[in-house]
Amino acid sequence: MSLRDINTSELEEILKIINSKYISINSSKRRENIKKLNVILNELTDIMKSLDPLFKKLYERNFFGGSYYNGSKVEKPDEFDIDIILVLPKQCDTCRRKNCGCVEITSDKSHSGWLKFKIKEGFCKELDKFILNDCLQINIILDWWKGLVTKSLNRIRENDNIRISESGPALIIILPHNDIHVDLVPSFMFSNAEWPKKFRSNPFASSPLQKLTTFLLVPKAPCSNRYDLWRASFQEQENELIKGKEKLKPALKLLKKMRSSMNRVQISSYYLKTIVLENVNDITSKSTLTQAFLLYLDKYQDCLYNKKIPYYWYSEANLLKNVEPDVIEQHYNQLSKKIDKFKREYECNPLVIAEIILNKSEYKDFEKYYKELRCSNQSNYDHVQNTQSLNTNVSGYSESQQDDSSHIGLWMGLAALGIGVIGGIAYAAATRRPRRK
Repeated sequence: MSLRDINTSELEEILKIINSKYISINSSKRRENIKKLNVILNELTDIMKSLDPLFKKLYERNFFGGSYYNGSKVEKPDEFDIDIILVLPKQCDTCRRKNCGCVEITSDKSHSGWLKFKIKEGFCKELDKFILNDCLQINIILDWWKGLVTKSLNRIRENDNIRISESGPALIIILPHNDIHVDLVPSFMFSNAEWPKKFRSNPFASSPLQKLTTFLLVPKAPCSNRYDLWRASFQEQENELIKGKEKLKPALKLLKKMRSSMNRVQISSYYLKTIVLENVNDITSKSTLTQAFLLYLDKYQDCLYNKKIPYYWYSEANLLKNVEPDVIEQHYNQLSKKIDKFKREYECNPLVIAEIILNKSEYKDFEKYYKELRCSNQSNYDHVQNTQSLNTNVSGYSESQQDDSSHIGLWMGLAALGIGVIGGIAYAAATRRPRRK
């Protein structure tokens, strides 16, 4: 039996409860955290501009990206991915012309889907120290970036207990306010004119919205010894592609929750998002959450079996390329056991769908909660039925009494009428004069 053929009302109810109880983010806490975060970010970037002329020249704005931006964030309102948007000067320092060809973005044959960020020396003199063989080097950029951020943080007011760590291209700032974690990444923004060749074309190239005609280059390399390769980021376009698909984001959240419960951190959230993007048109306004989740779960299993998740923007690239084959196989076997268990039991035990998504402690809590909810609903239902039954009995008794009374009244009326008629006849006979002979 295919997962796509399964769809019941009780499974739908269970998935919705899981989303609201274990996945949805506290919106008021998120707004509070964002407010505090914006205050610190604005102060931080102002200090960075005052300390470094290059940053002041390149800085454009802060962009809240990742799952927070596209609405698929799971559980925690205190983790944020923020791109610090940098924009190259529009005019070349050497020839004083725009679009002079000194900046070029090209694909790399040895690493499909990764891009070379080429800048000729002299285009922007302050950037020359980051260039090697006409390519902007990730390691040098990140060293500059991390040094500048660290120095600037030391000058922020009330910076007590602010901690810093590193993860890939991100500098993680841990703020004392509600223990907020912020991944700060320096990213270069480009227009649609520089859209990478051989990549899937921009479906919103003619959009009047400027944000849909730009993309980012993020300093993330495919391996530790390639500092000349960058990762493209099309977050604005991806968000637009999934916009309006009401069942899609909840289904993606459930998939991410399931992956987290299985402790499979090697499979990034973006990999799961890519599976959704590849099958975005399979979900319509009439689709249920159950159908959407099981469809993507089925696709996910296929990807693990084939050891390949095609990169949405460059299908020749495999996002699982850098994940160890043994890790993929272990995850496939673990996921397949869960799916097989679900197929065997869902008809007699719908709660099995919660068991395969949540971790053990969460499932135990959910099982108790759901059974209490069902008992409460059943008690309310029984109470309503008993009340209706009682009203029906009382109403039936009254109507019977009314019917009997009306019948008695009718017969008494007729009897009275008969007596009256007979009496009248007798009286007339007694008082009638004798006829003359």
